[in-house]
Amino acid sequence: MPSAFPTKILLLAAYFQIVIKYLQTNAARLGIDSDKLDAVVNLYGDNATPETYLYNYALWCNKVHTKTSLVNQSLASISKKLKKMLAEIYNDIPATKWKSKDRKTLNRKNGLPYTKTTSETKTKHGCSPDVVYCQNAVYKFLIKVSGEAKRCGIPEGMDSVEMAYAFIEGEFRKNTELNPKVRKTCLGPDDDTLRKVSFKAIFYFETDIKLKGYEIYIWFRYVHSRHPELAGKWSNRIDVTIV
Repeated sequence: MPSAFPTKILLLAAYFQIVIKYLQTNAARLGIDSDKLDAVVNLYGDNATPETYLYNYALWCNKVHTKTSLVNQSLASISKKLKKMLAEIYNDIPATKWKSKDRKTLNRKNGLPYTKTTSETKTKHGCSPDVVYCQNAVYKFLIKVSGEAKRCGIPEGMDSVEMAYAFIEGEFRKNTELNPKVRKTCLGPDDDTLRKVSFKAIFYFETDIKLKGYEIYIWFRYVHSRHPELAGKWSNRIDVTIV
């Protein structure tokens, strides 16, 4: 049976975020051992607690100052522990308790024989994104399938949306403070961009209000968390001024 866990760090982070909350919400129905779930939640942790996943992931995401070899090792070690702990929880859930939504969310095939559902070729579907400004440097993204739908959605064979972005000097603000997060330009989605993955076609993105006046260059594409080689083409670049 294929692994339930994505292999890429960004996709794995998105997976952990979704499944840990899902397990907490459905713990009673699935008969999950409370001690085992508490152990997972504690190891997942938060940005302020050392030796937890989220603490090390935050350091890893800050490429300029804190993405050290020690952080890489710690993140890999904790990720391995979390995957092992989650696998034990999944294996303890009786096959009769699994529902279709459980299998889809947790990326498991319990109670059913495994059948391959993805194609062997890259998806031909492109993204058609819309951006809605909320407030306090928060943006709402609405991702539609190019040319095929008026509603937001993720096409068959894909399970998520990947976002590549970079903070850039704008017309209204130059990087006189030499902020390491802000660049003069970005040539494309593969030019050392930051990444975010969403398993929903509508999601929110919060930037640092201190970056007000700078621009964000953003690209989107459809991806599959367990088959990154099947990812679609990047969308046209969207330029957003942080306000």
